[in-house]
Amino acid sequence: MPVKSDSFDLPAQLRAIHEAEYPRFSDAEMAHRRAAVAGLLLEAGLDHLVFCGANRFGSAAQWLTGWPVTAEAVGVFTPGRPDDMFVQHVNHVPLARLLAAPAEVAWGGGSCIASAIAALEKRAAKNGRVGVIGPMTFEQHAVLAAKFGAIANLNRRYGRLRQIKSAEELDWMRIGAAMTDRGMLALREALRPGLSERDLADIVERAYVALGGVNVIRGAASAKPADYRAAAQAAGADVYFSGSIVPVFNQFSAIENLVSTHSGTVVWSVSIQFRSIADVTGQGARVRDELYHGAPAPPAGIAANGSSLVTSPPMSGYAVLPVTGSASGADRAYALNAIVDALKSRGHNVAPVTSSNAIDPVTGGALVCTTSGAQALVVGSLDTTRVATNGPTPQTTAHIDLRTFDCRSHELELKPTVVNHIAPVADDAIRGAVEDAISAFPAPS
Repeated sequence: MPVKSDSFDLPAQLRAIHEAEYPRFSDAEMAHRRAAVAGLLLEAGLDHLVFCGANRFGSAAQWLTGWPVTAEAVGVFTPGRPDDMFVQHVNHVPLARLLAAPAEVAWGGGSCIASAIAALEKRAAKNGRVGVIGPMTFEQHAVLAAKFGAIANLNRRYGRLRQIKSAEELDWMRIGAAMTDRGMLALREALRPGLSERDLADIVERAYVALGGVNVIRGAASAKPADYRAAAQAAGADVYFSGSIVPVFNQFSAIENLVSTHSGTVVWSVSIQFRSIADVTGQGARVRDELYHGAPAPPAGIAANGSSLVTSPPMSGYAVLPVTGSASGADRAYALNAIVDALKSRGHNVAPVTSSNAIDPVTGGALVCTTSGAQALVVGSLDTTRVATNGPTPQTTAHIDLRTFDCRSHELELKPTVVNHIAPVADDAIRGAVEDAISAFPAPS
């Protein structure tokens, strides 16, 4: 039966949405969304999209089809064709067909991703022409990549697309805001000494759940970290939020995680540095956005090391990694100090990274960015050669290779700055090569 809103004061156009048996967006709105996603595929040079979600986490399935994703859904989107969508469990199929029309909905059988791969094969999908949006597991990605090669991750592009709201989406947000207002008003009216945290939750949620609002489940304040997952499972949550804050010199380092209660997998994580509460305003909205649009599960190595999977805007300046190459340890240490001095002389904030081992920026750069608060890492390689000359003094050739690792995009600069410098003294050759290379770096902003 439709939910009546006699006591829920909404404008007529919002009341019509709220009182529908199954509120849904208009055909024109859904067509606009499909055109936008088709544009993403065209921009990325792709032909097909696999969209997925599980346990109401990851919004792409609902945004494209209207199905809110109960246990699991994996769909195939191809511009100009109806979607194929495979859901779990079999008894969820009838409602999914009702809500997700005109998508062609079927039970996913033993594996939703296997069913989606079969659909892609029927659509003659080619290697390197398939993208994904949504929280895809390691296993799903592995079998998909085995069939269609490199799979393009479109989650960030999708997230940027979702930041621009349509008029209809704003109407739905107004309904949600009105429900939130009811919860806050109920709390104000019923608040009194002696109430427990559970009592407060009951007051707030009772004001909007009967009108179709959805709960956000809170963890008990007394729960210990080791018990978080069990506590979340007992509360019926699909995902739980956890984090920690530690002081680091004159600032703080924080880690925030969203964790699947079903698999224990960290499905989203971020590390940030901040000095004051003002620096982290908006983090709640950021977590909310991740819950809405989802993110792919991290590679096992990154998740195990606790590195940043989604990095907040960094601080400033450079961190210089230990210099590698065939030069002696003493020469490489001298080169690192020369890089630091050259950057500082040009007005950059800079600090060396102390490590007895080489650091691969591809695998370890994200963690260094997080702990150093740098805008970029400087990655250097040094080779030195002693060259005989016609004169009485041999010359040293210093070959320096510098590139940067961007802490915002976590991308290593493809084209390095390469300089050769010759001088009678090795230190002079190294410093000259370094200064020539650093002169190509942009001025500090």
